[in-house]
Order: sequence, then C-alpha cells, then structure tokens
Amino acid sequence: MKFINQHLVNSSDDSRGRPRLQSVGSSHAWADDKFKLVISSEIIKEIIKTLMNFKIKLPFDEILLWLSIFLWKAELVEPEERVDVVKDDPDDNKFIEAAIVENADYI
Repeated sequence: MKFINQHLVNSSDDSRGRPRLQSVGSSHAWADDKFKLVISSEIIKEIIKTLMNFKIKLPFDEILLWLSIFLWKAELVEPEERVDVVKDDPDDNKFIEAAIVENADYI
C-alpha cells in the first residue's frame, strides 16, 4: 500500500535533549512501515518552505533532520505527467501527480 501524507510527524526531545520522532496517527503506521510515503522534489520544496515558515522558528538543524527523515523513509518520484484536477488549490496537483506515478491507494 502506498500513501501520500501532507501532515508532518511531531518531534520532541528525549531526556538528553536530542530530537526524536513522536508517532501521531498515520505517522505511527509510516514509522512502522505499514505504508510507503511517496514524495517528489516539488513536495520536498513545499515541506522545506513549510518548515522554514512556522510561526515559531525551527532551528535549521531541525529542518535538516525533518528533510533527512523524509528522504530516508519516503520513495522519491519525479512525475512526468502533469494534471489539473485540484481546482481550489492548483499547487496541490503535485500530490496527485506523485500518486499517479506510484499508483497510490490513498492520498
């Protein structure tokens, strides 16, 4: 089963102040390899932009941590087919395009 998820996993610090993943909802299943996260370079750009623009500024090393988690756990695809199906927010078509490449069951 493949899955595309726009929601980030929460992070927290362990007793030594090191970042660690804290599973929340579908992210727990992702961490347990119950489904595959499919992303593209366009999705990665949006993740970085979102992380850099939080109201509470994240340290750059935490942004790099999140990026490395996505690159480590996700399957990177580069869609060749462009679609125009998300009328309310056309920028979100990138999620549909990645789903098409991997014949995803869920978005």
